Amino acid sequence: MSTRLDPMVSRPLLGRLPSIARAAWRAYPIAAVSALACVACSGGAPVTTPTVASHSGSGSAAVSSAPVACPTPQTVATSGGPPSPLPSVGDDLALPQAPCFADYQGVADVRSAATITLTMGRSGPGSPYFAPTLLEGIAGESIRVHIVNATPVLHNFSIAAEAVNVDVPPGGVADLIATFPTRGALVYICRFHASDGQAGELLTLSP
Repeated sequence: MSTRLDPMVSRPLLGRLPSIARAAWRAYPIAAVSALACVACSGGAPVTTPTVASHSGSGSAAVSSAPVACPTPQTVATSGGPPSPLPSVGDDLALPQAPCFADYQGVADVRSAATITLTMGRSGPGSPYFAPTLLEGIAGESIRVHIVNATPVLHNFSIAAEAVNVDVPPGGVADLIATFPTRGALVYICRFHASDGQAGELLTLSP
């Protein structure tokens, strides 16, 4: 669980925040939350985010109830449009809610779509992802999400604000309905691998 920083922080640091968050969370998750939240407080008010679960190594999830503050880099996609510039595929996408970053695997405009196929994959050990990662839609619009788990391990798709929580077995599929927020963005995660960057975003575009 990482942080959000105010845009007044220097650009070099902003550009490195997702990578810093990833490294800190993997090494010292509790210390990282405290330290990075403190940094966020020094540059502006922290943003309280939903709880997430971390993988325990046995297929179960350990849920943390502590609120988390994310950094606010200029690339966070919360202003009615995608972040600019978008990261390269395989790089980190900054998120406005925990886990604060995602392994970026592309963007899809689903404003005219009834269904979107979301693939759970991995680019290597410890590098799971959702593809596409960033989904753009209309406020209040619902879309059917067809999920394909293309890996040999258990994954999950969760949106805390919508009480969506679906496990997808190795090689399995699942279908669910997700709804875009009235404004801003909602983060979706894999409860088991959020700390590895397996997350994404439902972003409501401005009219």
